[in-house]
Amino acid sequence: MADYKADTDLIERLKKGQGLAIQAFEKGRPISFSLPLTGFAKAYDGPASDPTDLNQRQDLSGKMESHSEDHAPDSK
Repeated sequence: MADYKADTDLIERLKKGQGLAIQAFEKGRPISFSLPLTGFAKAYDGPASDPTDLNQRQDLSGKMESHSEDHAPDSK
C-alpha cells in the first residue's frame, strides 16, 4: 500500500509516458517493477466502465482460478 497524491501534473505525465517504474520495499528488501502506460490516456479520458460488468468479470475470474487450482496436477 502506498500514499501518493496523483495531481494534474502526474496524470498528464502518465498520459504522455511509455512506462511507470515502481520502487518499493517488502520486509526491508527493495523490489522494483515497471508497468506499461499503453492506453492509459484513452482509459483515463474515456467513459467510465460499468461496475456491474466489472463485478461479473471478477466473479468469473475467481471461478476460473478456483477451477484451475482444483484441477492442477499434484507436485508430489
